[in-house]
Amino acid sequence: MQWSIRAYRPGDEAALVALYERVYGRAISEAHWRWKAKGLPAPFENAWVVEAGDKLLGQYVVLPLRVHLNGQERWVVVGVDAMVAPEARRQGIWTALVEHGHAAWAKAGVAFALGLPNERWGSRVKALGWQAIFPLQWLVRPLRPERVLAQRWCLPFLRRVTAVGQMWHWLGPGRVRHEPGVTITPVQEAGHDIDAVWQHVQQDDLVSVVRDGRWVNWRYLTPPLFTYEVLLARQAGKPVGYVAYRVEDTEGRRLGFVAELVCRTADEAVRNSLLAVMTERMWEMDVDSMVTQAVPGTPLYQGYRRAGYFKGRAAFTVRLVPLAADLSLAQLCQPQNWYLVGGDFDAI
Repeated sequence: MQWSIRAYRPGDEAALVALYERVYGRAISEAHWRWKAKGLPAPFENAWVVEAGDKLLGQYVVLPLRVHLNGQERWVVVGVDAMVAPEARRQGIWTALVEHGHAAWAKAGVAFALGLPNERWGSRVKALGWQAIFPLQWLVRPLRPERVLAQRWCLPFLRRVTAVGQMWHWLGPGRVRHEPGVTITPVQEAGHDIDAVWQHVQQDDLVSVVRDGRWVNWRYLTPPLFTYEVLLARQAGKPVGYVAYRVEDTEGRRLGFVAELVCRTADEAVRNSLLAVMTERMWEMDVDSMVTQAVPGTPLYQGYRRAGYFKGRAAFTVRLVPLAADLSLAQLCQPQNWYLVGGDFDAI
């Protein structure tokens, strides 16, 4: 099979969403592809495709993100869609596609590639330079345990024992309070207030996506597939944190996905207030359980655990490919040096 690698061109969307459905068994819209792949501007190409005649047989798409690293902003890329058509596998296409992208981004000055390569990558993970740095753990906070038990034990009558959920909600472990002096309000459009939050939290000098208004608007307030709500925290009138979450009905359950919770690492009052208000809103929306992702050992992870989140059964392995020569891998492999959340990827 004769094939070549080229940059994405407008008009490729129809073939690429069809390829996505063939590979993953689920459909996405062209609008969703454009939002994810081309919603963030960058000075370099972030989508590469494999072409054979009039067919597209593969794609490697990354998010071009600005990251706060050692007091500076650097470009990085986060992998979101890497795939090859079933009939084109075992011909070296996958390896050539990923290597082509990494070489192009290194030449463009990108610091590193970050991703959650899945089991489909197989032995190619290590061969392509992906280094495991730490896990991204699923965490679960039941809101209505009677429903969770009813589904797990196949005992539907338990769903009607609502007193259990009410007692758990008010008396269960990890109940956090909305602290006096912290006000929480919904955000309709991310602007100066979210920019102010980012200026406030970046004083912790952790490795983090630049979480400014542009990021929040794109990631949580304009996606075509899911509807997120963003809550802003103020203290003494100043914006000091926010949380982004969504609710989804899936497989007979109503789940609340907490994509991103942002505040200073030591600011427990703000973190607890955001969690408390969000929990009440999810309770009012009849959510069965809240789920999120965090890196074990970090203040954010510990904050979730104190708020009653249990360690889930699964975790992703966060992997990194260094692309710049001046990186300190010793620094990047330490989870306490990061502010990393599930919303930085496309898994939540």
